[in-house]
Order: sequence, then C-alpha cells, then structure tokens
Amino acid sequence: MNIFVSNKINYQNVFTFQAMTRKLFLLVLLLSIFKISYSQTNHYGLSIGTSASFMERGERERYNTISSPKGPGFLISAFYNYKLNNYFGVVSNVSFNSRNVLEAPFTNIEGDEDFVKFNYLSITPLLKFDTNGNYNKGFYLKTGLSYEVLLNSKIKKENIDLSSAFKNSIAANFGYGVDFKKHIGIEMLFSYTLNNTLKYNDEISSNLLGIYLIMNVNINDFLN
Repeated sequence: MNIFVSNKINYQNVFTFQAMTRKLFLLVLLLSIFKISYSQTNHYGLSIGTSASFMERGERERYNTISSPKGPGFLISAFYNYKLNNYFGVVSNVSFNSRNVLEAPFTNIEGDEDFVKFNYLSITPLLKFDTNGNYNKGFYLKTGLSYEVLLNSKIKKENIDLSSAFKNSIAANFGYGVDFKKHIGIEMLFSYTLNNTLKYNDEISSNLLGIYLIMNVNINDFLN
C-alpha cells in the first residue's frame, strides 16, 4: 500500500511539473511577443545639448547675443519616443535646462563679465514627423509646447537671487533633425516663451528665445 501511494504521489508531481512547464512556456512566449511589439513602437533614451538664449522686452529691446560671455547654456533630458505610424510619433522629454542671458529686466548689470542664469525643469511633449516615411530614420520635423518650471534664477557673479521676480512659462517649440545612425540623432530646436516671464510687472513683457543643438541617444537600441 505504501508503494501504491508513493507511485500516486510521483504521478501527481509529474502532472504538476508538466502544467507548470506549459504555463512558463506561454508566459515566456507572451513576454517575447510583447517585447518585440514594444521595441518596434517605443524608444527611450537620453539627450544632451547646448543652447544660446536671449531675452526680449515689450519694447523689442534685446538683452543678449547668440553667444554668452560665460559660454552657452546646458540641457540634459530623458525622452520617450512612441511611434504612431511610419510618418508620425510623439516624443516626450523631461529636461534640466540651464540658460544664460547677458541681461534681464531690473538687474542693472554693468560691464560684460556678469550674466543672468535661469535653471528650468522642462516638460516637453512634441509631435515628430519623419519626411521619408521611415520612422526614426533620416530627416524629421518636431513641434509642440513645453511647460517650464523655474527652479531658480540669479545674477551669476554677484550671486543675487532673482527667483522671486520671474515665474514659470509656456513655450512654443519647433525643430528639425536627422536620425543618421541606429542609436544617435542630432537636432536643432527653437523655443520661444508665450507668456510674460516677469512675475509682478504687467507693463513690461519679457520673453526668452532659445536655440538648441541636441544629441539624442536611444538607450533601448543598445539593449536590443
């Protein structure tokens, strides 16, 4: 009788093992299908870039030039790129954006040794259009809006905090670029704030224009 029970237990173990094996195989198959589908339509990665910024008042007086006296601005971001079809996709960026201008309203900067630094956290959803109908390959256009959260602003050399004088902004963006390798793309992006960046002054308008040179690296392409 003990032998019969032992054989029955072994038979149940074999049956359970086979069922678990089938379930594991189906799970692996589903994950593989999902991974293939995901990798074909979704890309994520990092962007790093440099920028030139200038500020514009309501009187159209420009406060800076293309080049900053202390060098260009800096941008680093993480992006998520979702393919809609062969021509269109949506690219979302979360960026740390440091921008330099020669002068801003009410700062009274004297000489060319100092400048105003603005640090932003930017959230930028963009529509991407690939002109050749082969998404993520070749020449493309981008357009969209960004919401820019002001982290801080200050006169750099004198270390005077200006954060209370400026506010968050919404900017319009347009750019173009080339995905010239599987992992890397280069783009130019132009940004202009649509609202007054000054917090407490309605008589003077202050807007930022940015010109960015950005390199995009698709991380998941390295992993696949």
